[in-house]
Amino acid sequence: MPRQARSCLSSQTLGVMKLVLTTLLAATVAAGCTSDHTNLQRRKAEWKTALDSAIPSGTSVESVKRWGEKTGVSFTYLEKQRQLYAIAERIPEAGFNRLVCSEWSVILKVTFSETGISEKNEVGSVGTCL
Repeated sequence: MPRQARSCLSSQTLGVMKLVLTTLLAATVAAGCTSDHTNLQRRKAEWKTALDSAIPSGTSVESVKRWGEKTGVSFTYLEKQRQLYAIAERIPEAGFNRLVCSEWSVILKVTFSETGISEKNEVGSVGTCL
């Protein structure tokens, strides 16, 4: 085989290999940061139960802040959204997924009406990922 033909074949093979590796890396990152982790789901459920039992609809902003102080949660008031927002807990990632996401934050949000009483409680999460 002529030298030029071998060189071309090698670059095509290299290009395919790069594409395959890039696709695998992207799939690993996506799967790691979107998968449901048992510990994270359990902690979110526990926070949702605590939030709903301590802060029923009709609770004032000040009462929610006091509850946060008692439980070690530091709320920030987001005026435009009429929400109290807090990172309640950080959960370190373990195992293989640690290569993709180092930790997960459990997020608490309490939404208020225009008159300043709570209307909705939410618990979510966000990962610190590549």
